[in-house]
Amino acid sequence: MNTDLLPKESYSDPLTLEREKQRIFYRTWQLAAHVSQLQEPGDYVCLEVADQSVFVIRGKDGQLRAFYNVCQHRGNRIFTSESGSVQQVACPYHGWRYALDGRLVEVPDAERFCPALDKGQRSLKSVQLALWAGTVWVNMDPGAKPLKDYLGTIIDNLAPYHFENMLLAKHQTVSLDA
Repeated sequence: MNTDLLPKESYSDPLTLEREKQRIFYRTWQLAAHVSQLQEPGDYVCLEVADQSVFVIRGKDGQLRAFYNVCQHRGNRIFTSESGSVQQVACPYHGWRYALDGRLVEVPDAERFCPALDKGQRSLKSVQLALWAGTVWVNMDPGAKPLKDYLGTIIDNLAPYHFENMLLAKHQTVSLDA
């Protein structure tokens, strides 16, 4: 019997999954997109990091930003499609609207909130974002080391491919019975 193998429970145990989310997925850089997918203000892409939804969007100022895909009113998911383009970020549930930089700009019936709503405290929650060679990366850990440190020698190994000159031609998912 080979004792070097992981026990099969490691692949299905909920506690193991929770530890991996906390120690790995929420703390490491995740590839989110290629910059060619986010060319115009309002262009966005969504991704799932374990059980968290994140989106990357290009602002009117040309900057890319990443946020949790969660409205700050009732926690509803804002975007339900993988990608698209918008003028404003709007929650489909109660209609809260955010600028492309994540600031809360409109709340329907805001005068009915008691105490009064402080829009500055209800902006979208940001996620770290970094660029490398035309690729967009996110990290939910505010204290994570820089992307270049995380990638290390991969940067030199992949530099000859010039990802920054490429365009995403097609998304493709392949399922294998393995």
